[in-house]
Amino acid sequence: LLMNSAAIVELGNSSLYAADVELLSGRQWLNDSVVNFACDYLQRVKFAAVDRERLLFVYPGTSFIIALEDDADDLRDTLKGVGVLPSADSKHGGDRVVMFFLNDTSQALSSDGTHWSLLVFHSATRRFLHFDSAAPHNMSTARALVRKLLPFVPAMCGGKSRQQQEHKVDVDDVYVEAATPQQTNSWDCGVYAITIADRLAQDVVKSEKNLGSLWRNHERLLEEVTPKSIVAARGKWRSIVDELSKAKSK
Repeated sequence: LLMNSAAIVELGNSSLYAADVELLSGRQWLNDSVVNFACDYLQRVKFAAVDRERLLFVYPGTSFIIALEDDADDLRDTLKGVGVLPSADSKHGGDRVVMFFLNDTSQALSSDGTHWSLLVFHSATRRFLHFDSAAPHNMSTARALVRKLLPFVPAMCGGKSRQQQEHKVDVDDVYVEAATPQQTNSWDCGVYAITIADRLAQDVVKSEKNLGSLWRNHERLLEEVTPKSIVAARGKWRSIVDELSKAKSK
């Protein structure tokens, strides 16, 4: 991209340029800019009415930083800063969903990554569900993130970290490879990840007090998310960008 090229659309912390938007038009892998935009759109527009402490979408770059951070104090500060750890007076500690967008990259900007997936923390069951449309491609990436988050699971649920010390918990105790629709090509993983995040977030909206349905019914995605629906989803996201771009130009 040329440094003086203008962004087609800007939302939250995201900016999309012409080359980014073009990725939504055909058989192309979505880059981190498009996934970041989807994250911002879901959080700030489509589900803006839902408290962020009840439903949180985490940028892929943030997920990457969390997985790499080795200093416990710095990690806690990061988790607080992005909202993964709820505030002390949160009313949603035991009723939260946090969605982490993942990439198998070795760099924070996802420039050398090849695959997207979605890791969902469900506080009601204290479980992490990993949705991978090319399973088990991102399993090691997802498990590495869960391993870093393990000491903070009680705090993520509104409790105290010391609970984690009283009851030794391993990744296998909280990690689940969720039943996930499988892509039939090499380029649609990003669309699957944001589509699944959107569908699961709709469950959060429908459930006022209990998110148990998210845990019980996630396998319905196998019927709802199909190659045909993914093609339609690409078109939907392109339309969203076009509409926001028109609004920006007015």
